Amino acid sequence: MKCRLKCISMVLLIAALSVPAAIASPITYDISFVSTGGPLPTGAEFTYDSNTASFSYFEAWWRGYTFNLTSAANSPVIVGNPCGGLTGGAATFALLSNTCTLDQPDWFGHISPSPEFGFNLISDAVPDRITISAYSGPVIPPYDVAGGTWTIAVDPEGPDGPDPEPDPSPSPEPASLVMCGSGILGLAGILRRKANR
Repeated sequence: MKCRLKCISMVLLIAALSVPAAIASPITYDISFVSTGGPLPTGAEFTYDSNTASFSYFEAWWRGYTFNLTSAANSPVIVGNPCGGLTGGAATFALLSNTCTLDQPDWFGHISPSPEFGFNLISDAVPDRITISAYSGPVIPPYDVAGGTWTIAVDPEGPDGPDPEPDPSPSPEPASLVMCGSGILGLAGILRRKANR
């Protein structure tokens, strides 16, 4: 009985400590841009949690400006039904992963009257569209207008990988904390029983 309890506790402890962060639901993505005119963005990165259909981090860097798109990604401007009835962060992720079924989506950036950067999908056939954008400042000439297409890919380095701009602070995954706590409690129980003998 004593050996069995030790084995169970050790298995729980090993499982709690060996869960890789890569399988956590929030996943960090990098965005690669192609320009159809104007200067390319330096880069963009976002962290999306498919369990909650929300973005915890989303920044893009263009012309020396940093655009925080997190709020806009969680509450996109939606007209009609551009992404099969999806709303909020789920609709934005569908836009970014190019799974909406409308015309070609594009990124845009312009400086006039203030720096703005975003992503949109506008249909030529119907009035459906989805847009996320953010502003930055102050205005620094020249007054560029740019745009193009993009692709997304999972960031193999996660939110701590090398990027053109600093990343947000990582937060522990709740399931890992529960597993670690269970292992510690089991180990404490074994030590308590051993001490009482």
